[in-house]
Amino acid sequence: YQGKVTDSSGMPISDGTYSMQFNIYDAATGNVLLWSSGDVSVEVTDGVFSVLMGQSPQPELNLAFDQDMWVEIEFDGGVQSPPDSRFYFPQH
Repeated sequence: YQGKVTDSSGMPISDGTYSMQFNIYDAATGNVLLWSSGDVSVEVTDGVFSVLMGQSPQPELNLAFDQDMWVEIEFDGGVQSPPDSRFYFPQH
């Protein structure tokens, strides 16, 4: 998962290592938590970060990915992105 973190004025945050948590839900509202990374130390450069979800020491990512899912991001202990980032998986 790749994203960009900005401050309240839209500028990229300072480079460094930040605590983040990634949560995957089954819906944007009235949702059920399907998976959580727990706290992850993430390198941020020019506001940009990249995380491979399910990579050790995070819990294994055992989801079928056969339905739409939404990602919520917690940054330094606060929810920064409500579950509005949608994963879409077309049926084969």
